[in-house]
Amino acid sequence: MITTVTVLSYEAMRERARHDRIPATACVVSIIDPEEEPIFEEDTDRIVTLRFHDLDPQWPVDPERDPRPSYVLMNEDHAKRIVDRVLKFHEHPAPWELLVNCMAGISRSGAVGTFARRLAAIPYGNFKKRNPGLHPNRHVLRLLVQELRTRTVAGRLIVGGLTRREIQSRARSTAPTTASDRQRRRCR
Repeated sequence: MITTVTVLSYEAMRERARHDRIPATACVVSIIDPEEEPIFEEDTDRIVTLRFHDLDPQWPVDPERDPRPSYVLMNEDHAKRIVDRVLKFHEHPAPWELLVNCMAGISRSGAVGTFARRLAAIPYGNFKKRNPGLHPNRHVLRLLVQELRTRTVAGRLIVGGLTRREIQSRARSTAPTTASDRQRRRCR
């Protein structure tokens, strides 16, 4: 099961990989811009690298300064690969740490980290303390949740036998409880 989620920048993950500080009990989701060099030479059973930009199709575009057609948006295939990886280690009986990176360690990786935290029912306070300053990309988070929802059989997720309602209940029970966080949830 995933017991810890750590969100890192490209440079921080590269430093860890360079100095062999990826523990044997860690799985990795590495998200990079398509034009960047990958941190890891190849995907393994514990490491997956995905290439897409930090964009949301809902964001306003200035065609003069933003040639959007050259950018790569996260798509359903990316979401499937991420959800496959997170579920694989979430369902494993041993404790696992999920290491996830993007270029800045804030938006794309923040969305994957938030998704994994909710799925694994990691207390929000623990997650936030370990990963301050995240601003999850809503498009990435939305695609991950949609992919997870496709994995149901008669209303039950194929995740440890938990129903969607049980998982949502776990996520709510570990959600932040400050007044500003409750206000933000009402606005969504």
